[in-house]
Amino acid sequence: MPEEATTPPVNASRWGWLIAAASVLLTLALLEVPTLFGFDYREPLGTPADFADGRGVMFDPELLFITRPNRHIVGHRHGDIAMAWQLQGPGLSEIDFDVVIDQNGFRNPPGLTHADIAALGDSFIIGGGGTSEAGLVTNLLAQKLGVSVVNLGQPAYGPQQELAVLRRYAGPYHPSTVLWAFYEGNDLADALAYEPLREVWPHPLDAAHVFWNRAFLTNAARAVTRLLRAPVESPLASKRSGTLRDGQRMWFPQSMEALADGDLRGIELTRRTLVNAYEWCADRGARLVVVFIPNKFRVYGDLCTFPPDSECHRWRPNQLPEYLKAVASSVSKDVGYIDLTPGFLERARAGAMLYYPDDSHWNDAGNHAAAEILAEMLRQTSAQR
Repeated sequence: MPEEATTPPVNASRWGWLIAAASVLLTLALLEVPTLFGFDYREPLGTPADFADGRGVMFDPELLFITRPNRHIVGHRHGDIAMAWQLQGPGLSEIDFDVVIDQNGFRNPPGLTHADIAALGDSFIIGGGGTSEAGLVTNLLAQKLGVSVVNLGQPAYGPQQELAVLRRYAGPYHPSTVLWAFYEGNDLADALAYEPLREVWPHPLDAAHVFWNRAFLTNAARAVTRLLRAPVESPLASKRSGTLRDGQRMWFPQSMEALADGDLRGIELTRRTLVNAYEWCADRGARLVVVFIPNKFRVYGDLCTFPPDSECHRWRPNQLPEYLKAVASSVSKDVGYIDLTPGFLERARAGAMLYYPDDSHWNDAGNHAAAEILAEMLRQTSAQR
């Protein structure tokens, strides 16, 4: 009899690998289904936020972006400088934040319908350093003056966006005073960048929100890379830092240079914006008060010693506060001006720490100091009027 044909034995190991691979691919495909419907894995997988990716904001053709409304944001982070420069070692800030955003995208309690003071500005006004509700400069100011204050701050805003906020959101509160906070660290640059950005907006956000940037696989790979790769401290960490008398190290993210042509163009753009803001206030019987917020180096530069290779050796405080005061006066003699620098210098020289060492923003003591200075100056100017 002829031999019967026999079937080669099945390679169980090969089929096992095929089944495992198919299972992995199916799982990955299922995980990407939410991405198809707009889900973004960057936040749950801890991809560091790049402001240009637009997470947590909505596109607006005039404002460019605004914080998404009706949110409660709770979390923990290190200082913005620590994260950007990958700072290493002990003593870095541990910042807990608990932020409530109102129906318009601003940091106010629910139900606020009237305000004696409207405060405009960037992350310093909204408490960008992780400030608690009780420690927010606008809430402290309200307590000290016994008035109501609406916080109309937005992170990374410049003068033109703040003017748009004034026109769009301040009116229903009927404020008698408008505080316009100007931060020297980036407001001139923001003024210069606004129109060029507006011409191409929102294309940077569109590019950041493509499927691949939001996908599970992309962000899982980024998370694994962060776990496996040892962080490398930026060279700026030593070149832009100094040590206070008590041994506390302080990092300075923005340089302090003499005013250049670009800065002067930014000042002129700011002046034009303030002219429009003054007209809006005058039409409604409100007073406009410009508030100058100094950066860390203007306050602590003279109190630090610097390593030999530090860029800070050649930095000197420029005349921007005087320029801004002259701008406010040129708009109208009725425009008030408050420079926080003298009050901050006095407190810093007495040993107060007003900024987080590894963050650009005020800590709780800085918010309290700003509120104290503003309250005193507003009382004085009200008495003089």
